[in-house]
Amino acid sequence: MALKLGASWHHLTSCGSTSDELLRHGRAGAPEGTVVTADAQDRGRGRLGRTWFSPPGENLYLSVLLRPPLAPPRTPFLTLCAGVALAEAAAAELTAPRARPADSAAPPIAQLKWPNDLLLGRRGGPLRKAGGILTELVCSGGRVDFVVIGIGVNVNCLHFPPELVATSLRAMMPPPPPLLSVRDFATRLLAHLQDRYEQFLAAGPGPILRAFEAHADYLGQPAPLTVHTGDRVLTGTPVGLADDGALLIRDAAGQLHQVVAGEITNPLTSRSSS
Repeated sequence: MALKLGASWHHLTSCGSTSDELLRHGRAGAPEGTVVTADAQDRGRGRLGRTWFSPPGENLYLSVLLRPPLAPPRTPFLTLCAGVALAEAAAAELTAPRARPADSAAPPIAQLKWPNDLLLGRRGGPLRKAGGILTELVCSGGRVDFVVIGIGVNVNCLHFPPELVATSLRAMMPPPPPLLSVRDFATRLLAHLQDRYEQFLAAGPGPILRAFEAHADYLGQPAPLTVHTGDRVLTGTPVGLADDGALLIRDAAGQLHQVVAGEITNPLTSRSSS
């Protein structure tokens, strides 16, 4: 039977974390494609132990379970698959008729920050975070048992804590911004994710890497980036993605570095943003 993400879909009024709920389902034998969403979560988390801002009833808090035939070192490609799917779903939302700005306004864009963030903004302006991805895997006997991909997306939220440089899909709409259907957006996102997941399993990582690069204008651009990798700080020009999904950075001396895990901390600049 063909895989359908969301064929088994558990929606909760509130929970600690949709990923924690789905990890429990996964250990109990839930089938691939099982999805958990919630109106609110009080222990949402992102990368590096950060807390994910999760106001009730406004945004998308979603986790999906996959059982890929992969060795553990290849699971980071699933984060890139989810990133591409998220950028595609967001871009479609931002180009819908209701999202079109006045003639004088720059159109909104969706970009990806390696390895797992969705950024939104307008051409020629700054980009702000609107979504994030956290991939967790459970292994047994050196093999992947299952993977939980947690995705948080700011869909309708218009007000954020002052310490967050964030935005939402709704905030990118021309005023008065319409209230968006979180469920409908989740359904479209899952359709994009299924397409990219199946593409990766059938064709390998090449198409996913190129698609990720296409949604990350700063890759291959001359503006330098600063990346924190553990206790090391690396500054250089982003060249693109390596075949294994690592970020390629060329430093001032011309040496090429592969960053397997790290955090881009300075504002991104590209031909689409400043």
